[in-house]
Amino acid sequence: MKTLKKCCMAASLGLLVLSLAAAQKPRPWSNLDLPPRISPALERSAHGYLFIFGGRFEGEATAVFRHDAALGRWSLLVDSPAYRKTSVSDERGNLVSCSLINRAKLLVDALGMDSQEIVVRDGKMIMRFIRAGKPARESSLALDKPILDLDILPVLLPALVKSPSGKDFNSDILLKSKGWRINVDFSYFLSEAREIRQELPKLPARFREALRAYPTYHCFRGHPTGVAGIFGGDFYLLFADDAEKDFIGYWGGSGKEMEGMILGPQ
Repeated sequence: MKTLKKCCMAASLGLLVLSLAAAQKPRPWSNLDLPPRISPALERSAHGYLFIFGGRFEGEATAVFRHDAALGRWSLLVDSPAYRKTSVSDERGNLVSCSLINRAKLLVDALGMDSQEIVVRDGKMIMRFIRAGKPARESSLALDKPILDLDILPVLLPALVKSPSGKDFNSDILLKSKGWRINVDFSYFLSEAREIRQELPKLPARFREALRAYPTYHCFRGHPTGVAGIFGGDFYLLFADDAEKDFIGYWGGSGKEMEGMILGPQ
């Protein structure tokens, strides 16, 4: 009888733990009550600093976010000595196409490609990886469930920062360099949070210096779930504490794999 009671108590405790875990799991992105379209007020251009491979390669960067109302498209460009990337989305933030040119030899060797082209058609995202002007490989992802593109989040997340509701969420994310779909939990923090402050000393001095232009800012920490969470590091997206909550930068990875970009104020 005592053994049976212990088993029942263990089962009840297990169910309680599972219930608490389910209750604490962030809401899916699709369940957030956000405006149906990206605000045109987020159009901007800015200059800043970019580093990759833990600072082994660094340089100036330019970011340009443009909205074409006639076509119903957003174009997000990042140009630097390391790479040039243009991501195009519709007004809801769904990726339409992307072109990437890697300029740094370190990046070309690490990713095994010097350029990439992505198009969306027939319910699929088709990714072509090119090396030395020749196709290296091709992969595709079915768009049978929602997926966000990291490069579009700079114009998607300001609306969530402004929202009075909870800001933590979960979503599948496109990892372009691998052609993978990964699941990510996003947690929201203000700049003074311990979880953010303890990460800053790991960043290059030039990044930290540029970040001082923003006495306060908003931050989303992305943590990959499942196996990706074991082998992949967290990443951080930063937004200014201004009227539009403009995107100001990011960092991710650790040690020799860390990368980031910080943009100057307008």
